[in-house]
Amino acid sequence: MKKLLALLFVLVLVAAALPIIGNKLVSSALDEKIELLHANGVDVQNTTVDSSYLQTKRHYEFLLQDSEKFFAYLNDSSHGEIPPYVQDLIDGVLLGADVSYSNVPFINNIVVDIYPIELSSKTMEELKESDKNFYDFVTAFLAKKGILYNLQYNMISEDFSGYLKDVNEEYVETDGTNLKFSLFGISYKGSGNLIAPNILSAQIHKISLEAKKDIFEMKFNLSDLTTESEFTSKSKYASAVTLGSFDLSMQGDDNVSMNAKDLKVGMSADTQDAFAQIYAKSSFKTMQLNASALNASMQGFNYDISMVDLDKDALEELQDVLTEAKTSQSETLELKMKESFIKLLSRGVTLNIDDLSFEKLILNNTEDLKGISMHSQIAFKEDPALANKLLYTPALLAQNLDTEIKLKISKEIFQKINETTPMAALVMQYAKEDGQNLVFEITFRNGEVMVNGRVIKS
Repeated sequence: MKKLLALLFVLVLVAAALPIIGNKLVSSALDEKIELLHANGVDVQNTTVDSSYLQTKRHYEFLLQDSEKFFAYLNDSSHGEIPPYVQDLIDGVLLGADVSYSNVPFINNIVVDIYPIELSSKTMEELKESDKNFYDFVTAFLAKKGILYNLQYNMISEDFSGYLKDVNEEYVETDGTNLKFSLFGISYKGSGNLIAPNILSAQIHKISLEAKKDIFEMKFNLSDLTTESEFTSKSKYASAVTLGSFDLSMQGDDNVSMNAKDLKVGMSADTQDAFAQIYAKSSFKTMQLNASALNASMQGFNYDISMVDLDKDALEELQDVLTEAKTSQSETLELKMKESFIKLLSRGVTLNIDDLSFEKLILNNTEDLKGISMHSQIAFKEDPALANKLLYTPALLAQNLDTEIKLKISKEIFQKINETTPMAALVMQYAKEDGQNLVFEITFRNGEVMVNGRVIKS
């Protein structure tokens, strides 16, 4: 009996100590992350802790003091480069972070709310001098946590999810322009490192923007946007975007509107081996353009394009130069870009257009021009002497190109082209008829062009 009581007593002590241990474990992990931020340009300006027996709440205020160092850290850790203009926008921003977590071990979820408290003092001073009304609007917007990013993170599984607080704001400029901006239903989830997750998906229910002044009115609406990305590594990834619809309209002296439905975009890349492969796909169900000069509707658009056999080292060199070009401009840099591009081409590359088509084109709501489709393979042969050819004998570059194209175009579209480009009639003699379509099978090899088996003579 005494042994049982002693065992129960030990178990109670352990149970009682678990929240203390859990709090210490999470606190240590947070301290490590904050130390990492401090080493990369972010300073902690203020910290408060409210801890009970079972739960702890912490409030931090972070100042982005050295944005160059911070973005260098993010770019080194993440899957892609962050544009330099983002760095300029948030340099000197003060961010608030409210962190809450359970002190009980094995309940490893941390909840974080992140929101801007102040923009940089320089930005706010310039804003106050140039537009006091907008300065007051921004100040009030930040004070009510107008932009709030919620994160729920499991420290063990590294799964995470969260949302962006809904935004619904209206502002009247000094010239009388009325602006409305809304963001609704933005959420996300994923897994892996927060800076470079392995899997990430997001949903946006609606984004809308309206501007009105006198007789002018502009409206933009985007709805049901989803994104999905999977990163096996920095050199291998796949991503997809779907969009339910978007609408853009401008009314005034001239009325213009544009809308699209069921858009899909996909991209993937694999640069792990010596040769890189890049794939891109896109489609939409309908796209409509209405203007005073033209009403046009396109249906069933699709493209499926890939670039293969890209030399990995040459591609990475070009990407590095392009990244550098985002932050600076110089004649030396322009020369490096040109040399890197020539180097990439000299190693050889193949462009495949597996599908580039649309099913129907309708003009002015009545004129049905039917559709068009194209398939092609364009190969630029490997050539170590490419740089010299470009410099001394550019006419010989035609020998580097092998092309096969199959184009099927409706007779209605061809006729419409012929009305504006009479020379198209000369091409007609090479065409093959396939029902209501014209077919052109084009090859280009060793500088010679053939259409449907017939040589085009210069």
